[in-house]
Amino acid sequence: MQKKVKHEFIAGGEFIPRGSRYLVIGTFPSVLIKAAFHKMHPRDLRFYYGGHVNAFWNILSGVYGIDLVGGGNAERLKKIKSFLSRKHIALTDIVFSCRSGGRAGDEDLEVLEWNRKLPDIIADNPVRTIYFTGLQARRWTLNFLRDEKGAVPAGVRLNRRGPGPERATICGKKLDLVTLYSPSPRARVISEKEKTALYKRYLPS
Repeated sequence: MQKKVKHEFIAGGEFIPRGSRYLVIGTFPSVLIKAAFHKMHPRDLRFYYGGHVNAFWNILSGVYGIDLVGGGNAERLKKIKSFLSRKHIALTDIVFSCRSGGRAGDEDLEVLEWNRKLPDIIADNPVRTIYFTGLQARRWTLNFLRDEKGAVPAGVRLNRRGPGPERATICGKKLDLVTLYSPSPRARVISEKEKTALYKRYLPS
């Protein structure tokens, strides 16, 4: 059975700390799909990249030498939000609502509505770097942010083949764009240790 799932984190006000200089954009949280189909695991965190098998917070723990995965869920969420605020890192996703049959892979989602707040987030905050957590997040975001003439943002190629940095003009601002390897357990092109090393190269110090 297919269900429509809305991005409650975006609907609830996003996570955009004051003075955010770095914006991380994903596709859609797997935990919200799991919650809609009553498949939550006790270690699933109801937050971005909160699936217990998603490596995002493990990777960031390794990058910054801190513990973002230990403790109960309430403690973990408090630590994560405090860390992000100190680092001026904002989180959002490109998909606002989708339809799913219970699987949370990007290929399993029927996108119903994009995150229309995204241009305002970029324009209204001192964002200077956007990080995409995977090529699909990059592709969908750049398609959504096409200008009034239907062109993708100046300085980028839509069909990029691999992770890495680039520079582009988006919403009238010159920004650094960095595509990271997906932290999803499905993205096993390289190991978590290798992903951690690459994230450390590109994430703010």
